[in-house]
Amino acid sequence: MRRPRLGFLLPRHCVIFPLVFLSLLISCNPNTTRPRVVPFPEDASIEVHAKLPAATERLIRALAVDSIPIAVQSTRDGWVETPWLNAGTLRPTDARPIGADVVRIRGWVNPAKEGFSTIIVEAAYRPYADPSLPGRELERPVPKDHPVQVRLDSMLARIPKGRSATATLVPVPDSVSQKPDSSH
Repeated sequence: MRRPRLGFLLPRHCVIFPLVFLSLLISCNPNTTRPRVVPFPEDASIEVHAKLPAATERLIRALAVDSIPIAVQSTRDGWVETPWLNAGTLRPTDARPIGADVVRIRGWVNPAKEGFSTIIVEAAYRPYADPSLPGRELERPVPKDHPVQVRLDSMLARIPKGRSATATLVPVPDSVSQKPDSSH
């Protein structure tokens, strides 16, 4: 004998869809400080045996050892960015960011396989100014033989790749370090 239905019942899909949508909405966390800038495909990268916050700390420490000033950093979101720098001195500059003599360095740390992260570092410049385009669309990666890129490659090579959190970074040798500013 069939039992009579009491009250109004919705079809199953009318109940499941809103619950799935609500759970996806709750799980999204739009509170990130990471910019919507993606690295250039040819940017230098390494994989380290560390989770995102620890790998980001390694990148920040490596930039500090190389005396590269950081304007914005986020250990939680895995990224760093410098101000526009003089390519010869790697010091912040007020010069208009046009040409390969003024660069900006950015670093991303992305999760890789379990327990590992990928560190990506780029040096970018703007070859020309065009107010009709967003700034990132004007940026180009510096050439592989550019002094800043050579220095970043050297810095990446010195970042500890193993598990050890006590591994230290070796400072840049004088032959690769910045040239003195002769404009004074």
